[in-house]
Amino acid sequence: MSKTITMNKLIIILSLFTLTLSSYSQNETCAIKTVFKSDIPIPKNIFIPDGYVVSYIQKPLDLNNDGLKDFVFDYNKETLRDGDSIFVAIYFQHSDSSFHLARLFHNLYPIYFKDYSIERYRKLDSNLKEIMDKYDENPLRGIYYKKNQIEIEFAIDAMETYTLVFNYNKQRKTWLLEKRISYVSYNNQTIEYDVMGEEQISIEEFNYFDYL
Repeated sequence: MSKTITMNKLIIILSLFTLTLSSYSQNETCAIKTVFKSDIPIPKNIFIPDGYVVSYIQKPLDLNNDGLKDFVFDYNKETLRDGDSIFVAIYFQHSDSSFHLARLFHNLYPIYFKDYSIERYRKLDSNLKEIMDKYDENPLRGIYYKKNQIEIEFAIDAMETYTLVFNYNKQRKTWLLEKRISYVSYNNQTIEYDVMGEEQISIEEFNYFDYL
């Protein structure tokens, strides 16, 4: 499989799609469907586009260091197909207990593939084949939310995983990469790196292809 990939077309498509999703008015009356049972209530002014379902709800926590618990959830098309995106929506809470959409991410989850079998690979178009070539397998190991912090853990090869730690920065009003944790399984070694300077990207700039 080729390890080269041209991402311009994909980035443009995802950017346009994300813009469309984020432009939905807070007055849109879209019924929210979930694909699981949850004790966590969905606030009244939370909306997703028609044809999409909520696939995960995070226990509310303060992600922007203002003392209020924010609402985080994943959603995706009701029927996922190869090449689709899974979105992460973060709603910040106000002092009156209302919420507003603070961020909508399309880049925290890898592009969706039902599986990584050779049979499925043969059926993909050339653009999706290039993406699957780059992933080789689903790289994501987990997305973890802590106070003021988002962590993304993913495999960069068969032996090593990275955990990228993004902390909320009030001046930039986003989460900045502050630490990279490398774990190598064959010798059970963990190394932590502080991230500074040009390497300190925002979470919006995170891209799996920069590490794979």
